[in-house]
Parts: sequence; C-alpha cells; structure tokens
Amino acid sequence: MPPGVQLSSDSAIRNSTDLFKIGDGVNFTRVEADGTVVFKGDATTFNDINISGLALGTGPAAPAVIAIAGTGIRAYAFIGTGVLSDELHGSIETLHDYLEGSNIVPHVHWMPSTNDVGNVKWQLEYIWISRTGTVAGSTTIDVTVAAGGTAWTLHRTDFPTIDGTGRVIGDRFMFRLFRDPADGSDTYGFNAALMDIGVHFESDTLGSRQVTTK
Repeated sequence: MPPGVQLSSDSAIRNSTDLFKIGDGVNFTRVEADGTVVFKGDATTFNDINISGLALGTGPAAPAVIAIAGTGIRAYAFIGTGVLSDELHGSIETLHDYLEGSNIVPHVHWMPSTNDVGNVKWQLEYIWISRTGTVAGSTTIDVTVAAGGTAWTLHRTDFPTIDGTGRVIGDRFMFRLFRDPADGSDTYGFNAALMDIGVHFESDTLGSRQVTTK
C-alpha cells in the first residue's frame, strides 16, 4: 500500500463512515461508505463564481456601454467624473460544493480605458442572507487600486475577505457594485470597463449529499 493511503477492511466499512483516506491524517481526501468524496485540511480546493458585467441589472445611474479597445466587444464602463455613482446589481447562490462556514473573496475583472494614471475605488454593498432569513441591513466594502497607466490592460482586483461564519449552501449573496466619482480616493477620471464580478470560495465536496444539505 502506498504511503499515506488508508484502506478500510469490509468489517471496518460497516462500522465507519470512511471507505478510505488518502493523506497525512490531518490533510486528506476521504471517500465515505456511501461513495461521497470529502476534502479535509489542505486537500480542500478553491472555486470561482463569475458573472459577466453585462448580465447584471442596472441601477438609477447605469454605466454606459463602450467598445473595448476599438473592437466589436462591449462592456459596461464605470465613469470617473461627475457626481452620480454608476452601479450594477446582482445575486449569487452559495453553491453546493462550498465549505460551509468558510470565508469568501469577491473580486472584479476590469480594464482602464486610457493611458492615464490615477486610482479606481471599487465599492460593493452586499447582503449575505440565509435561505430562510430576513434582511436586516447591508454592508459595504471597498478596494482602491491604481489604473496602471496602460489602456485596456486586464486587472483582477480583490475586495476584502468576507467572514463566512454560519453560512451554508443555498444562502443568497446579493450585491450592488458601484464607483463613486465624487469620492476623494477615486482619482482616475476616466471610464473603468468591467468584464465581470466573481467570488472565490473554498470547496470541500463535489456537491451536496442532499438538495438542500451537505
């Protein structure tokens, strides 16, 4: 038997939830008696939910749609001047491979539309609510990043990590993504083109055992 492989006997299977484990006992992949595969410790993986910016709903101040680098491809552009905040709205389900209780990291993929320098301040208002919960308010987080000085260069910008304590599959993550050109920290006075918004999350199974439970 290769090192790190623990294979249960038939009698052990009948008295255990594990068929076998591969790992060091702390970090391992486990196959349970019903065939469910579970990852523990460093064996967990990371996944990503991404939603195209053009698939999101617009708010009172809708971003303009612009061409990317003179091509026929379009994207929403968050303006860097004026007093209104361009915004988009959306919702994501907490997927069934999510490691319940773990943290998540929202992020955006975007491009500056000019060679100018300055900072873009992305802001995210969100509600992460139980599938049976009641909305009691929202939280807003932000991240400020340099535009970079080269037009149409793709950036991935991470928001601060969001605590996942108590969160389970099927919970809803609702959000408003916006840019406030009147914010003193936002100094890039040009369009920031949004490709998509995503959420990185940790996975410990391939899915869920039941439709609504892990």
